[in-house]
Amino acid sequence: MASVLTYAAIAGSGAGIFEELGWTGFATPRLLQRCSWFQTGLWLGLLWAAWHVLPDYLGSAAHGPLWIAHVLEWFVALVAFRIFMTWIYSCTRSLALAMLMHASFTGSQALLWPSAASPSDELIWYGAFALALWIALGAIASRADRPGAPRRIHPPGSIAPVARDGVAPRP
Repeated sequence: MASVLTYAAIAGSGAGIFEELGWTGFATPRLLQRCSWFQTGLWLGLLWAAWHVLPDYLGSAAHGPLWIAHVLEWFVALVAFRIFMTWIYSCTRSLALAMLMHASFTGSQALLWPSAASPSDELIWYGAFALALWIALGAIASRADRPGAPRRIHPPGSIAPVARDGVAPRP
């Protein structure tokens, strides 16, 4: 169990810190200047999912003929998670929070994944996971962009949140 915890901590931290320096620290703020949080997350999510195809292929030899279905579900889940991360970032402007989200996502998979799961069991798990992410995104999107809903952000260098409409948030 200690080796699984160590692997989860190292893999999660490494992926969270180093990948998010580029995805969230560099690409996300630039795309958010031109696109909505959803569009930014979608574009980055597609690139992020494509980025993971080769490592997934190298690590998923056991999937055999189900590998294509596994990759498609993985794509759907990763795109949804990136959109969710982009929404969080658009509200907080916190690179550290994005790193923590990525680290917990990667580490929890290493830590919580059932070791005896068959490839078909994994398809069910990933399908349910992807569906849950998209349902959560639907709920967020239906409320986040409604007219009159202020979006609180932390401008660079500030401590207190500021509403985009310029009105100071109420405590």
